[in-house]
Amino acid sequence: MAQGLSITTNPDYTPDASASVQHVQSKYARYFVSAFSHGAIPLTEDGYDIEYYGTVSIGSPPQELKLNFDTGSSDLWFASSGCFSCGIFRTQFRPFLSRTFNRTHGHWSITYGDGSHASGTVGYDTVDLGGFSIDQQVLQLATRRSKVFNECPTDGILGLGFNSIATLPNILTPMDNLIRQNLIDKPIFSVYFGKKSEGGGGELLFGDYNPKHIAGNLSTVPVDNSQGFWGVTIQSLNTTNTTIAENIHAIVDTGTTLLVFPDNVAHALANKYNATDNYDGTFKITCDKSKLEPLVFTLGGTDFVVPGESLIYYEEDDTCTAGFAYAGMSFSILGGTFIKNHYLIFNVQVPELLIAPSKR
Repeated sequence: MAQGLSITTNPDYTPDASASVQHVQSKYARYFVSAFSHGAIPLTEDGYDIEYYGTVSIGSPPQELKLNFDTGSSDLWFASSGCFSCGIFRTQFRPFLSRTFNRTHGHWSITYGDGSHASGTVGYDTVDLGGFSIDQQVLQLATRRSKVFNECPTDGILGLGFNSIATLPNILTPMDNLIRQNLIDKPIFSVYFGKKSEGGGGELLFGDYNPKHIAGNLSTVPVDNSQGFWGVTIQSLNTTNTTIAENIHAIVDTGTTLLVFPDNVAHALANKYNATDNYDGTFKITCDKSKLEPLVFTLGGTDFVVPGESLIYYEEDDTCTAGFAYAGMSFSILGGTFIKNHYLIFNVQVPELLIAPSKR
């Protein structure tokens, strides 16, 4: 005789449809279809919220590439055919398959702060961003790049900074072209990063914002783009009873994972949280979330909170790495540790940011 499980009913059970819906939303969060018919690009997070990327279509017929959307740079580049250092099993754009591709005689080269680099040729082609089709967008086709990029799940980078920091002079970025070609009604894009611990995912939305992911009031934060970045001033950085620092220049950077502070600020923060220096820019921090106070950023006169649990970047073998770091810089980077707790609307023309607490 077959043996089965004995099931006992609970006489005190009360059906809860709301809880059931929330369970389904959590379980299938990665597969949600956005309510926006155009401009929305679902994002996927890599590892411990290391980076967030989405799919962009290039050329005619379209070729799909996974790109990292980076407000800390302004180039659109990706692996192209003939790039032997890009990895033989990685997706590469094949310009000869696109009937709308136009090659130029231009070349480009970029080197990042960590020493990684990429270089190649220049062309123009159609770029589809969530259903918005940009005509003749400048493309930087990588025919060489550092092998460190092969460790990432992405094929390249789409910069969302201002065009003054683009490697190629006098170009129009994809966001510039969305505005110039009248493809979007508002000169904005918005970002939501989901936490891996809550199901991950995220959304980048061009020309609009998604109230579904906004958990409170939107507050305006002035932006200084004189250096080509989304620059803001951290008027005050506080824990519950301690002011860590005041009036720090910062860059809002969707392409950086952590909070990065000037060395003295990072060490003052580490001292507050009893974190120990790993002497590589990172810190070990307690894995006990109950011992971590929220970290409060005052931007544009409004307080924005990073909860204590987000100050743990990841845990491995009962050792936790902090979500803040230092890199020998005089300014700060508001990276994923901040962004994944907030909904951000980037207004290119003012310029300014609108920020609110985020929700799934």
